[in-house]
Amino acid sequence: MSVRAQTAQSESIIVNAESLPSAYGAPTSFSQSRFSPLTNAYVLPPGAVYASLIYEDDVVHFRPPDHRWTQEVEIGLPYRINVAFENNIQHFDGDTQDATFSVEARYAFANWDKIPLNPTIFAEYKFGLGNILHDEGAPTPAHKFGPGGFDKDSSFSRGGGACAR
Repeated sequence: MSVRAQTAQSESIIVNAESLPSAYGAPTSFSQSRFSPLTNAYVLPPGAVYASLIYEDDVVHFRPPDHRWTQEVEIGLPYRINVAFENNIQHFDGDTQDATFSVEARYAFANWDKIPLNPTIFAEYKFGLGNILHDEGAPTPAHKFGPGGFDKDSSFSRGGGACAR
């Protein structure tokens, strides 16, 4: 019986490239807009464009899943200013619609590490385009929350409890 063994060889690969631009002295990881799916870290460098597609799925046991797709384009401008445009499409209970469109602006008060905690200010104006599909908008009275009403199956709705009317 003959056994042939192979020895692994690894090659050294060197990649030369320009580093990503930094936003006003911020670390590169903070200069790429999204620090996490829900958090913007700092402003983009001037001329930088950030585009993203975010998918969210809310699954709960008492109703069909709620799907949301958010498309965002963010543009870095001079003087530590960002502008962004965001579109939100949602699908709930068989209905799909263009739900909201928003315009956002972010301003950094100073270059990175010039002010402690590197504060920015953010303003957003959101346009509602679609119908309110479920628990969005103004809060409802406590006796109406949940599937078919918060207190639908509790003794409060039947026997003189705090929520009885």
